[in-house]
Amino acid sequence: MSYFVSAIIILIAFLSVIALFDEVREAIKARRRKANKSESEELVARAAGMNGQLYKMSTDAFQQLVIHVYEGIGYRVKALTVGKDCALILEQNGVYALMIYKNHQWPMSCEILEICYHHKTKMMLDAMLFLSIGGFNESACKWSKGQSDVKLINEDGFVDLCKEMAKPLSRS
Repeated sequence: MSYFVSAIIILIAFLSVIALFDEVREAIKARRRKANKSESEELVARAAGMNGQLYKMSTDAFQQLVIHVYEGIGYRVKALTVGKDCALILEQNGVYALMIYKNHQWPMSCEILEICYHHKTKMMLDAMLFLSIGGFNESACKWSKGQSDVKLINEDGFVDLCKEMAKPLSRS
């Protein structure tokens, strides 16, 4: 009988230790999420003040910024590569979009848009977004007007999104 009581006490102690480790693990995860959120918020706030300068960001920092902004406005985001381009699959309310983004100074051409649009069609996605810090040339703008499922976003539009996200919440 005393062996049985001892075994139960040891089992309870063991389960208590496991529960403690689970609590510690969850606290560490929460701290990491908070740190990542703080880093992302800092990145968005910095980007909000960089109008005309976003092309100076590293490719990785720019990708993290784009991901954070679109997650912040309610999209589920998955990073991938389409050809030589960095891309994202955005999903919101069952609508899937391919987003190509570039943080360079020169305008995106119609040819690039058409090639990426072909990939979007092959992937059977609903929409296409192009984010170009350098803007778009005239032929790209003209081409996009004929595509109801294409949206062009230039640096000003993206910085406006960052500024909106960087605003502190206020009570109304």
